[in-house]
Formats: sequence, structure tokens, C-alpha cells
Amino acid sequence: MRSNRGTVFPASVAAVVVVGVGLIAYARQSSSVNEPPTVEQHWHVAFAFNKCGTELGKIQNNNETQGTDDFLLYQSSGIHTHGDGVIHIHPFSSAGSGKNAKLGTWFKQAGIKISDDKIELPEGLGSMAQDEQCPATDGGSPKPGKLKLLVWNDAASTGDPDVYITGFPDIRFIKDGMAMTLALIPDGADLAPLKPSSAANLAELGAVDQPTSATTTTTAAATATTAAPSDASTTAAATTTTTKG
Repeated sequence: MRSNRGTVFPASVAAVVVVGVGLIAYARQSSSVNEPPTVEQHWHVAFAFNKCGTELGKIQNNNETQGTDDFLLYQSSGIHTHGDGVIHIHPFSSAGSGKNAKLGTWFKQAGIKISDDKIELPEGLGSMAQDEQCPATDGGSPKPGKLKLLVWNDAASTGDPDVYITGFPDIRFIKDGMAMTLALIPDGADLAPLKPSSAANLAELGAVDQPTSATTTTTAAATATTAAPSDASTTAAATTTTTKG
């Protein structure tokens, strides 16, 4: 009689591998759902684009309107804006919670095309490119601008922001009440005036935004969990280069 022992062991190993991969994926998804911001939290971050010292117009997209092309993107994460200079973060699932609550998630929804060298904004707001010339404010020669993300962990802070020069999409929202400015500025520019104008009344702007109904949230979570983006990033500090000032 021919033994099938030679095929049983490889099949068992393959089954163990499949189960192991599934458990790892489930653990990662569960971790992202339970890590702040969770689906039970509602955060607000003041945000602006600033070109050579001038704050650009605010992104107007609001994907909460059912029937629009962007509604599924909104359902997938719950990270959006109302054209108020605020990123509203109330995750519906792992697609917008924990490590997935980051700028890249919002960039995708807002139609912002970005790399370390160029930013293309939607809605006719223009673009910013590395080394693009910024006019001098003192009557001197223009200076090359550098793309930098300025992050104040507290929008009310009067201190200097953290400055990121690469990996912008991986920068995470780590708490409620932050402020961020993605700017094209010459090296050595004063950073304090570049805080988003919406930071001054962030609490008021956030208070008027209410989460959608429980029915919509439940549907979004069920839809988005299936196609949640991979958890490829660690904290912002680990995935980006930072400088001070």
C-alpha cells in the first residue's frame, strides 16, 4: 500500500502558515482600531498650505454627501474637511484609526498629489515645488523655497513647531488639537507666523462638526475593514527626517 505520509506533512505546514498569516493580519487590524484615534473619538487638527509666507486657500472637499464620487473615500476612513481649514478625524474603521490616521489618508481623499519634491493641490489652488523661488521680503534677491511640514502638537502653543522635510504622507495625527502647515519657505524663515489661521478658533470650528449617524458609521466600518490599507508606517518620528527651526 502506498503511504501518503509524504504529502501530509507539507500540507500541515502550509495550513499552519496560512493560519499564522491570518492571525497576524487580524492582530494588526485590531491594534489599529484600538489605538488612538479610535472609532469612538473625534479629533480636529488646524491645517494650512503656505507658499512663501502667504496662506493659500482652504481645501473645500466635503465627502459626507451620499451619491458623490468621493463618498466611498469618506466612508473608508472618516478623515475629511469642510473647507474650514480643519482636518476632521472621526474614524469609521481601521482605515482611519490608529496608525492609519495620517496625512496620507487625508491627501488621498482630498485629491492632493504629493512627493518630497512637489505638491499639487486641487480646486485651482496651485502647486509648490522644491527650490521654487520665493520673493524677498526685504527688497533683496529671491530665495529658493524648501518644502517643510510644520507641526505644533498643541494649536495654542507659542513655541517652535517640529519641522519635517520628508515623508509627509506618513505624518500621524497623534492627538486632538494639533496644528500643521505644509509650507514652501526659504531656510531661516520665521516659522511662528506660518501657523494655520484656523488654529486661533480651532475649538469653535470643531464644535460645529458632528459625527454622522450610527447607521452610516456601521455601514462604513463594514465596507472599509475589508479593504483597510496596510499598516506600513510606524510613528511619524520614525518614518521621517526632522529638524528644529
